[in-house]
Amino acid sequence: MVIIAVPYDKLGEVFRGLGTTVDGKVVIDATNHINVQNPAEVLGGLSNAEEIQQRHPQVRVVKAFNYSFAARMADPTVDGVRLDGFVAGDDEDAKLKALELVESIGYRPIDAGPLVMARVLEAMGLLIVTLQIRNEWPWQNGWKLVGPPKE
Repeated sequence: MVIIAVPYDKLGEVFRGLGTTVDGKVVIDATNHINVQNPAEVLGGLSNAEEIQQRHPQVRVVKAFNYSFAARMADPTVDGVRLDGFVAGDDEDAKLKALELVESIGYRPIDAGPLVMARVLEAMGLLIVTLQIRNEWPWQNGWKLVGPPKE
């Protein structure tokens, strides 16, 4: 399993460097394309995860962790409540492995559906970053669905 957590503009360089070493491996895309001045620029079209999958069809791409700050990854709870860890992907086995990783670090794992849902997860990443900047919050927020089903 490989986790890609680099700036958006470095994705091509990273994959050129990795070459075929990631073929057949589960690759978790934790990247975001952020433009707080012009969010519309990054809200249309393919997600980063879909672009990776198109360019590297031999890689088993899933989207996860892009919606979460490092502080929340270290402790994915708020007031004793586990935050949700969303995973999107087309390869069911790869998605299950990513969901297991998400749960192993303390998130409540949520299967967000096919890889196309990475677009939604990236929009969630953009939203949480934009809110942090606009409100000068301390980069401690996370996502939690409330209501049924219970943990």
